[in-house]
Amino acid sequence: PAAAPPACVSVCGRGRVSAPCGVPVRRGRQSRTMPPDFFKGAVSNGFKAMPEIPSFACAAENIAPFTLPAEAFGFEPQPEAIVTQFKNGDQERKIHLNTRLSEHEQERLSQMRQEAKAMGAEFYPSVAAMATRFLSRARGDPKKAVKLMKATQAWRAEYFKDGPVSDSSVQEDMKHGIVYFMGRDSALRPAIVVRANRIPQQWYKEKRIDRFIRILVFCMEYFTRYMIVPGRVENLNVIVDMQGLGISQVPVSALAEVYSVLSHHYISRVYKFYACNVSYVLTAIAGVVKGLMTDRQKQKLNMIDDVKELRKDFALHQLEEDLGGSR
Repeated sequence: PAAAPPACVSVCGRGRVSAPCGVPVRRGRQSRTMPPDFFKGAVSNGFKAMPEIPSFACAAENIAPFTLPAEAFGFEPQPEAIVTQFKNGDQERKIHLNTRLSEHEQERLSQMRQEAKAMGAEFYPSVAAMATRFLSRARGDPKKAVKLMKATQAWRAEYFKDGPVSDSSVQEDMKHGIVYFMGRDSALRPAIVVRANRIPQQWYKEKRIDRFIRILVFCMEYFTRYMIVPGRVENLNVIVDMQGLGISQVPVSALAEVYSVLSHHYISRVYKFYACNVSYVLTAIAGVVKGLMTDRQKQKLNMIDDVKELRKDFALHQLEEDLGGSR
């Protein structure tokens, strides 16, 4: 079994969310004392900045003590957890902040800044901070990376235009236990569990999969605020449980939305996807598809034949019993 990280229960699968005690809560509103021209001429990470749109709100009483274990502050990730090397010569940066970039990365990042400046593009500081993540997704192409940045900027502006996603807005839906945090792997990366068979059939009938996505977005916004330590822990894992779902019952559209949101707007955050309890037919199909994937994609997608395989990356007390653990 993986080396046991500290007990760090995070979000309860059927209700309450958790995070560290004493962490200031972002209330999702701008300061009343901020002058109207505060951001005029402001630069964030070398990009022209604009005021951040409120995107997240969580009441202090819904932030629990073990979301971020103290050990994470002193954790030293292994070199392969910072930049993963692949057999075909490709590589992918996983840790982006508070760590030295290669000369090549610095050069391409400079080109991104120049490209954005020439376009007159403005970004929220949260998007500007993700610049090297977009660069990695674009395989080092500065123009494509800026294009991806603009897409995420537009998505955030649209998704949060009516206000932040809040704990009160997802509280009832989270009680279904569809999406929640479970624990951390041996490198202290949190795990999000997606129980596909718990999505209410009524949501499909009413075409309300947006409720499912809203839970996911809430969890990701929560993760980026309370569950990471820049330069040490910046990624998470996604465990998708397909228990009891035949090929005709798989919520393809919902899972496609999960992939779209995570891969396009929370870029380079997912370390691995684990698919558990998959039917034989789906496993066979996935085997064929995986043969067409790049090394990067293969590293992320893990089809689990036996949930006990998760013990290679997680300590028992970080996994629920039906996922091979002791919780």
